[in-house]
Amino acid sequence: MEDVCISKSAIADLVRLTDEMNERMESLKLMSDKKFMTSYRKAKKQIKKRDFANWNEL
Repeated sequence: MEDVCISKSAIADLVRLTDEMNERMESLKLMSDKKFMTSYRKAKKQIKKRDFANWNEL
């Protein structure tokens, strides 16, 4: 049996890469959801026009 030595920085890099892949997969899932994308585009337009409720008015 052989021993394998992995540095802490290599493990940290793998964890970071795994997190990035999970974030990208989630983004792809959201981008394929037509209802979400319609809502997202509408929200972006509202923000650009500053068409949103004032927090203090809620």
